[in-house]
Order: sequence, then structure tokens, then C-alpha cells
Amino acid sequence: MIIKKQNLKKIITIGLISFTIATIPPIKVFAIWNQDNNGWWYSEGSEYSIGWKQIDGEWYYFNNNGSMAKNTCINGYTLDSNGIWINNTPNNLVDSEKDKKIAEDYVESLGYIITKNLGEVGSFILDENKVSSAEWENKWEVQKVKPNEYLGKQINIYNFKVKNHPLEKQYNSEVYVYIMISEGKVIGGYSIPDKGYTGGVYSIDGKL
Repeated sequence: MIIKKQNLKKIITIGLISFTIATIPPIKVFAIWNQDNNGWWYSEGSEYSIGWKQIDGEWYYFNNNGSMAKNTCINGYTLDSNGIWINNTPNNLVDSEKDKKIAEDYVESLGYIITKNLGEVGSFILDENKVSSAEWENKWEVQKVKPNEYLGKQINIYNFKVKNHPLEKQYNSEVYVYIMISEGKVIGGYSIPDKGYTGGVYSIDGKL
């Protein structure tokens, strides 16, 4: 079979291109830590991590905006100041169930009738930023304890919808009661009417 020079050149060119593509090493996706105004985040190529991520043998949790969570508790898993999961989760989960029962008993001891138990709705390690935040400033104002007593400690919050609360008649509505627990003890809480109210929180017994 006779191959023309022009066709032979095409065959050689195609062969060289195929060989070159086959021998190019795959591009590596580099994973790096970054920091911005929202804190630390972890990127892999053009994507940033969200949710749980194991990095160099340690577990971290990244919020929906990519920022690393720290000094908090995610679904019973405690993260330290470096964002690393503290590997004592089984005990944490047991303690969480105990705290839930303590909160429930406390609400009932006040004479309130629980119509809905919403369980744990928040958990964090208290720091200066949390104390001075706009969200928590009003909540601490209605507590009998001072927040500085609990700096560096974990606080779990349990929510109940109740009847027979002092605010029920005032707002013609059931009331949400939030119980704050630290180290297995009730340290405070607050109340919010279910309907007809848009202001700050009330104390557990319905006072501002």
C-alpha cells in the first residue's frame, strides 16, 4: 500500500499530538487554608468546604458561607477554639439527654404545661463576642446570673412551647420558654410569646 507524503504527515502529526496528551500529568487540585473577615475557610481548587471535613487527621465543621466553626457545639459535637472536634462526643450526647430532662423538669416545676418539646435549639461555648452581641445583650439583661461567670463554659439551650404562663393571658397566645443549662444546671432562660409580640425577650417568669 502506497501512502502519499501529505497523508503520512497527517498521521505522524496526529500520533505526536495523541502521545503528548497521553503523557501530560494530571493537574493537581491544591487544598489550602484561607482567612478573611468571616474567619478561616478551607478551599480545594475553586471550591470551599462546607459541613464536616477531615483535614490532616482532625475533624472541622464549615458553615454554609464556608467559615470554620469554633467554640461551639454542632449536633452534640464540641469544637474547640481552633475549630477542632473534641473527641468526647459519646459523653456529650449522654449529657445532652440529661440536660434535656433537667430543662423539662424545671419548666414543669414552674407550673407551666408543656405542649411541645422542641429539644436542644442551641449550644455554644460562651466568649466575649457572644456576651456583647446584639442577639444576646437583651437575653442577658433578664437573667439573674452574670454572663462573666460562664465565660469559656458550654451553654445548651432547650425550647418548650407551654401553656399556663403569665404571658399567655396578656397575648392570648401560648409561650415559648427557653432554658439555659451549663454544667448540668439551669442558669437561666427567657420567654417569647408565640403570637402578637415583636420586641425583646421576657424573663422565664414573663417579666422584662
